[in-house]
Amino acid sequence: MWAAFSTLGVDEPVVLTLQSRTPNSLTVKWTQGWLPSPDSPFTIKGSTIHSVDGSSKEISISSFIAVGKRPQYTLRNLNPGATMNVTIFTRLHSPSFHRLNNLLTKPVVAKKSAWAVFSTLPQGEYVVTEPRIAAETDNAVSIVWRPVDHQNPVVYQIRYTPNDGGASTEGDLLSEAQLICPKFGCDWNCALIYNLARRPRDYSFDVRAKVDGLWNKWVPIARRSWNLLERVCSINPPQAVVENEGRVEYMREVKLVTNPNVDAWKYLLVVDRRGGSDRHISAIDMTRLSDKATSDHEQTPYYITAAFTTPEIADNKIFRIGDGKVYGGYLNYPLENRYENPSWTLIPISQTENEIMEPRLKSCGINEEGVVECDMSVSQIISFVPWWSILGVVLAFLLILLLLSLLNTMLSAEERRQRRKQRILENADKRLEKLLTYNGEVRTAPCFEGPVAAMPANIVQTKSEPDVAPRNDDAVREEQPLPQENPTPLMTDEVSNEPAEELIENEASEDEVRQRLTEALDDGVEMVEEEDSSDTATQKIVTEPLPVDKLLSFLLAVLLGVSFAVLTSTVYPTFMPFMWFVIIEAVIVVLRISKPQPSNPFADEMFKEMHTIDPSVISTIARGIQAVNDAINDFAPFTVSFVLTAMAAELLA
Repeated sequence: MWAAFSTLGVDEPVVLTLQSRTPNSLTVKWTQGWLPSPDSPFTIKGSTIHSVDGSSKEISISSFIAVGKRPQYTLRNLNPGATMNVTIFTRLHSPSFHRLNNLLTKPVVAKKSAWAVFSTLPQGEYVVTEPRIAAETDNAVSIVWRPVDHQNPVVYQIRYTPNDGGASTEGDLLSEAQLICPKFGCDWNCALIYNLARRPRDYSFDVRAKVDGLWNKWVPIARRSWNLLERVCSINPPQAVVENEGRVEYMREVKLVTNPNVDAWKYLLVVDRRGGSDRHISAIDMTRLSDKATSDHEQTPYYITAAFTTPEIADNKIFRIGDGKVYGGYLNYPLENRYENPSWTLIPISQTENEIMEPRLKSCGINEEGVVECDMSVSQIISFVPWWSILGVVLAFLLILLLLSLLNTMLSAEERRQRRKQRILENADKRLEKLLTYNGEVRTAPCFEGPVAAMPANIVQTKSEPDVAPRNDDAVREEQPLPQENPTPLMTDEVSNEPAEELIENEASEDEVRQRLTEALDDGVEMVEEEDSSDTATQKIVTEPLPVDKLLSFLLAVLLGVSFAVLTSTVYPTFMPFMWFVIIEAVIVVLRISKPQPSNPFADEMFKEMHTIDPSVISTIARGIQAVNDAINDFAPFTVSFVLTAMAAELLA
């Protein structure tokens, strides 16, 4: 084994690299931004430097890369074991003209180029690439691999060997026409081996290719099923042993008649187990057409037993149903009853109809350059995710939103409670100052530090300056009575609206006053606040209820139920409409809980029974119960209207 390589020039970057090679082809690629634009035209030239057989070949190809495709190109029809000098040219911009004289001009074309040296593989080195066991059951395996790129027909062969050292079994020779996959747009070769004597994991499988009459080496087949982002292109293996294989009494010969006026891209031979010998076939749903194994699993009474391309089928062709061979990616299962005369039909389909049955391959992934490529939209990617996963994520998000709303409500209520306490204490200080002050003089109040501490030192009487004629408080009241205060009581009970006991006494200490005020606030007693127009933050926050009209909600639920029932084809797949309605109702429940109502019957009843829990928590729980009750009231008409409409549609159908 040998190969040829070339060095780089000074300050010359690596542009051309080898992607893959065969004895007759070289696939080269270049860096992403080397061309002036992604769709700029280019020219690739290849010249033979050396070859094993002494032959020489010169090629020159001009082409361009379509938008969105990888920057690579495949040189074909090369000689095996040849060393080629590959050069790529491209224009930097449109040609300009250089004037030589008054009559002659010379076009000037600015080009850039890159080159490298590569060698093709010698003859006999055609290797089957990416062979894999895509699916397997207890008695069958479905194998796929990439086809060999060659201008002449290629023949393949599969062998399987017991792992305990038994003799190998070589399968029949398979042409490319016998390895067509059942899916549209698949660039794989598909093969099926069934009715194995052991489990497939007790064997090792290999595949090889025969090119130009020469067999190449065996390539082991690895076990690798299709992942989520790959399209399933393999043949569905049978779930059990295929009985009556090769028995003539379980076959039926039919004559396939085609219409020459129909421009068909492909023909499907469909066996209908509902009909009789008159070949009268019932309606067939194209979207449910599949092979027999899938049809049995989905309980579909018809299945595809063979598929033909237009060149493969001819008018009045004799075909044998049940011969146990693979046609167009579908296994022709033997009939279930030897006396059965099945109904069948030959369905011509176009490429558009085939895309309805088998959607085109779309995938997402990272290429070898590290660039993310995706052919699917966001909605198509989401369609691969199970519906219960999406529902779980949505419900988790709504639960987090609900918890945050409850936390915000509780914190806001506690903050308002603390501000109210602070305002009550400030108002109490102001009233104490009025009671203890008369004619600009401050009465002796050693228990009070607020306004007394703010008075001038010459006004406040201290212990260092004793009174010459000490007088008690009763004497002061007898000589000169204090002016009448506001008849409004200092404290008012919120529940009974009766005057509360007096908290401030002349002989009371400051700690006693504070303690009594705190106890009064905790017991629900609220101080009558003085209105202060300048303090807008102390105004009471009024919450408005969410304007949800119950009649409008009822009509909307009924309309949604009827709409979902009409859009749903049958009664069975009903979880999707209910899932979307549950999501909508969950959002409405959160909105209802986050908008408190001033009068709530649930909260009123709970307030009467609970006195030790924070009222804001009780109110939030009550709003949650009320919102759930409203959601149930919305869900009931939706369910009834959906079921009735679905039943009516089923009866009319």
